[in-house]
Amino acid sequence: MQVNIALLTVTDTRTIDTDKSGAILVKKIKEQNHKLIDRKIV
Repeated sequence: MQVNIALLTVTDTRTIDTDKSGAILVKKIKEQNHKLIDRKIV
């Protein structure tokens, strides 16, 4: 079953390019054939 996932990172020091944990989660989401529908950093 494919799951739609939105990833939210709350930080004052990271960007999309430097968010290592977010990048790992994105990779794991895709490896499991789920759909990343949104990714934001606030």
